[in-house]
Amino acid sequence: MARDSLEPAAGGALVTPGSDPDGDLAAKVTHKIVGVVDKLNRVSARPATLLARGVVFGLLGLTLVFASLVLLTIGALRVLDVYLPEDVWAAHLALGSIFTLAGLFVWSKRKPSEKAAKKSK
Repeated sequence: MARDSLEPAAGGALVTPGSDPDGDLAAKVTHKIVGVVDKLNRVSARPATLLARGVVFGLLGLTLVFASLVLLTIGALRVLDVYLPEDVWAAHLALGSIFTLAGLFVWSKRKPSEKAAKKSK
């Protein structure tokens, strides 16, 4: 190939007159496909992954909290059974009273739904 048939491209590289001065067509297409796949990943796969993680970790957290509450209740019952002067019924009565008062407090703070409010009027 003769030296006079080569033209300098924008970056200073020499290319033949029939070639693309901005780069390889395959590289452009590949870059475009990668861009589309990345956009689809950001739009669909990433939010779905975050949602799934939130559900899994939320359920795991709820399970751990529930198990902790059960174990704390059992521990409190055993401690009350040891330190209260009567038999085990006193520990059950004390713990039952605490849970009943907590339940009544939470019940008093609830807000009735609109459907229930309409029925009562």
